[in-house]
Amino acid sequence: MPDVVIGNVILTVALAIALLLFVAASSGISLIYTVRTRGELLQSVAEQIAQIIQQSYLVVNNSEISVGSNVTQVLGLPVQIAGYGYTIVVKTSPLLLGNTVDKHVTVLTVTIALTGTYGSASSSVLLGSNVYWYTQTAVTVTQGLGLLLDKCAGVLPNHPICQGYDVIGFAFLVNSKAVS
Repeated sequence: MPDVVIGNVILTVALAIALLLFVAASSGISLIYTVRTRGELLQSVAEQIAQIIQQSYLVVNNSEISVGSNVTQVLGLPVQIAGYGYTIVVKTSPLLLGNTVDKHVTVLTVTIALTGTYGSASSSVLLGSNVYWYTQTAVTVTQGLGLLLDKCAGVLPNHPICQGYDVIGFAFLVNSKAVS
């Protein structure tokens, strides 16, 4: 009789340990799935923003668009990704080819980061050398976030973001106001 009791105790402990291992493994697997899914969503939105900026640049950089024109583009982005708000940071840098700088190409990198949890992604596109990004701070995505492009030729009066640059200037618009 003691052999049966000892066997039952051992099997009960083994079953409890197996149950705990199963719960821990399923929790870990679901966390990995959540992190990967969130990362893919972030990457998709970062690529979407970068491509919208690149396409807008190509339209405005066309010779048919006159100097002094400005174009606004609603980005149509989701306000939340996986239930979290997020911010966008855009930076420009020259293209490096080995140790030399290509002065005719600008690399524009869009980085988005979730607020309230971990997760970020970035995407880069190539633009011409006549790009200036005016929004230097992180912008929190809200409904109706847009993009303002100005085709500048030096100082133009009544243009909110042309400040002496012979460039195509970009800024984010929040509630129809340029963010700097």
